[in-house]
Amino acid sequence: MTELFFREASGYAGLRDAIRARVEQLSISRICLDEITGLPIGYCGKLLSQGKTKGRKQIGPLSLDLLLPATGLKLLLVDDRDALAKIEPKYVARDATQVRLGLSHWRNSTRRKSARVKKLAKAKSARAKSKPKAKARRAAPYLSNLLPRHASGRR
Repeated sequence: MTELFFREASGYAGLRDAIRARVEQLSISRICLDEITGLPIGYCGKLLSQGKTKGRKQIGPLSLDLLLPATGLKLLLVDDRDALAKIEPKYVARDATQVRLGLSHWRNSTRRKSARVKKLAKAKSARAKSKPKAKARRAAPYLSNLLPRHASGRR
């Protein structure tokens, strides 16, 4: 069993450095990590590379979801009292009357949406009833039937 791992990261670079340190602590190769996560071979090396190298990739949501369990890590967010004390005077309280309660937009409410759908369906059926039915069209003749026949019987 490995020793307890603990790192502080206050940003993206710190998170990447912490995952890299955990991989070093476990002493597993990047190729082994690729196989465990199911990522393409060499991808974890690009994700965890140091410095500003040309082929470095960003750890996105999918690769983070694969890297954390593969390294035996989980994220734990705690409040930073010092940072909060510095930024708290800039906060402006929100107006509680302006908060949307579960509706992303007024047009997407189910009552309004169902009324719009019914109105559109009614208009569509009215148009369909008022429009005369088109007559069935005769298929166009093949161009080869219009060509003159050769003496050999071929067209």
